[in-house]
Amino acid sequence: MKKVLIVLIILIAIVAAGVYYVLGNLDSIVKSAIEKNGSEVTGTSVDVGSVSIKLTEGSATIDNFKVGNPKGFDSDYLFSMNKTRVQIDTSRLSTDLIVIKEVLLDGPSINYELSANGSNVDAIKKNVESSSSGSSSSESSSGSSGPKIIIQNLVIQNGEVMASSSMVKGQTLKTKLPRVQMTNLGGSSGGTSEEISKQIIDELLQQIGAAAKNLDLSKLMNTEMLEKMGKD
Repeated sequence: MKKVLIVLIILIAIVAAGVYYVLGNLDSIVKSAIEKNGSEVTGTSVDVGSVSIKLTEGSATIDNFKVGNPKGFDSDYLFSMNKTRVQIDTSRLSTDLIVIKEVLLDGPSINYELSANGSNVDAIKKNVESSSSGSSSSESSSGSSGPKIIIQNLVIQNGEVMASSSMVKGQTLKTKLPRVQMTNLGGSSGGTSEEISKQIIDELLQQIGAAAKNLDLSKLMNTEMLEKMGKD
């Protein structure tokens, strides 16, 4: 269950990538960039309903963000979010540093789906690890890992986790994702995306662990799977 956090980390990375385009491109270009980069990272379809950028205010909103399920799973999507708000400090924005005043993820919905071979989150995690491995090799050869990032305030709120299974049809378990707030990510000089991701992961492990305690996933497993887990 704790592996659900990788979806949120993916989202933060995609949002940060989208912010980098804000000052020089139009809404449709940012929308296309998020969908393209997101699909490459996750190995699934990534769709964005709309992007609205207000350059004079240093703000952006991303509406109806969805990450599709990997092949072999039934639910309509793995991750869906109604609205993301990003506030950028345009006075400190440069090619070397991106300062984000706030990232607000409001109303994320996670479909955690189990099958006999694992979960949809496990499957997408493998895609992400494969993509990250390729990116690391590319960055090492080029000697560049992109601009440093500071996120002054990050909030994830009103989230819900819905668990289902291909092994036990018609059963759905639900729980709330605890509200998460993190400040000063990247410190005063900024951090790499990997460093900031580690900070986010450490916090989300605790919060998702708390949410997982509200779910009895054994209700979504057949006898064969339960016996296998008992032996492990």
